[in-house]
Amino acid sequence: MCLVNSLVSLGSPSLPQIFITPSAVTEGNSLTLTCSSQSQSIPESYQLDVQYNWSRAGEPIDPNDPPLRHTVTGENRGTLWINVTEREDNGVEYQCMAQEETSNLANYNIVTMEIKCKYKCEIVKMV
Repeated sequence: MCLVNSLVSLGSPSLPQIFITPSAVTEGNSLTLTCSSQSQSIPESYQLDVQYNWSRAGEPIDPNDPPLRHTVTGENRGTLWINVTEREDNGVEYQCMAQEETSNLANYNIVTMEIKCKYKCEIVKMV
């Protein structure tokens, strides 16, 4: 009988990168956020799939019941589609959290939306 011992070290996934398509968004248009991260577990042959979770303004987005205008798709939920952006989306933070499939270790990144006005924007001064 031969016993083989192996040491597996689980690590947090790499810092996720968030890609915005198109890179410049005008209100009324749609956009796609795509999250990408790599397993850091070793040995390399043990690398795990990375799953993604999204949140908007600190509120988790349920991929099975997303808020209006949002759709979570793609391999391991790595894509968030936002249909019909609104002026109020400007400055809103979206977070992508990457987590290895059998680990509680995670890493995340945040992107802040920059939505251009379709027409002339009003500047509201606080008095």
